[in-house]
Amino acid sequence: MIFRQKYTRLHNGQKVKAGDTVSFVDSDGQTQTGEIMYGLRDDPKKLYFWNSRFDIESYQNAWLVR
Repeated sequence: MIFRQKYTRLHNGQKVKAGDTVSFVDSDGQTQTGEIMYGLRDDPKKLYFWNSRFDIESYQNAWLVR
């Protein structure tokens, strides 16, 4: 691999990297929590959260859990 994404930013501007825990409230009002990971088949160089087909910035109400 030539380049692997090291970090990205959430919609609110918080900087996250692989292994960070992030939460968001889904359309049913439930809080969902997951880990920032590298894609497997889609793009192993790109970070994703919850659904690899969406950009991390797409989760407008996501926040970093410490």
